[in-house]
Formats: sequence, C-alpha cells, structure tokens
Amino acid sequence: MAAGPDAAVDPAAVGRRARAAGVTVEDLASCCAADPPRRGLVLGYGAVTTDGMRRLASCFRPPEVPDSRA
Repeated sequence: MAAGPDAAVDPAAVGRRARAAGVTVEDLASCCAADPPRRGLVLGYGAVTTDGMRRLASCFRPPEVPDSRA
C-alpha cells in the first residue's frame, strides 16, 4: 500500500497500531531509495489469516478519543 503525499493515512501511525495489534508491517520509507521516500507500508501476505487482516484493517481507523463531556 503506497500513499500519495496528500493521503489522510499516516503510515507510521498505522504501523505502530498494527504492531500493537500483533500484525507485522514495515514502513515503505525504510526500503525506498527515492528522495523524498514514498510513504506507505510493506505488507507480507504469505501466512495471512482472516483475523490478521481484520486486525490490520482496524489499524487504519484513528483511535477513538474519549468524549470529555461525559
């Protein structure tokens, strides 16, 4: 998955949430020789499970912020 420069998705934040959810991803910038490096994530899918894909998909949504009015 590569994101354009105006993408709303922050690959580094998604990567942190994915690792916290037990899903391994790599930041594309660490593999990119272009300057500036492309933004995105490197996903392995050789042993992917349905549960793993669900956990990864949930990482693309920003974490919910508690309602301070409660």
